Amino acid sequence: MKKACIPREELVQRIVSVRQKMAKQDLDALFVCGDKHRKENLRCVANSWPIFGLGTP
Repeated sequence: MKKACIPREELVQRIVSVRQKMAKQDLDALFVCGDKHRKENLRCVANSWPIFGLGTP
């Protein structure tokens, strides 16, 4: 099975876009959060698909 992955070029363009929008608003940092129900927020800018709740019963 192939691992789902955002192509590098697209990921770079997303980061550039986010940085441009941050600069327009004079922001120095961006906090991207997600949880087991909204993990796509993290995937969008980090290409990471975190696993939540492995240590819970």
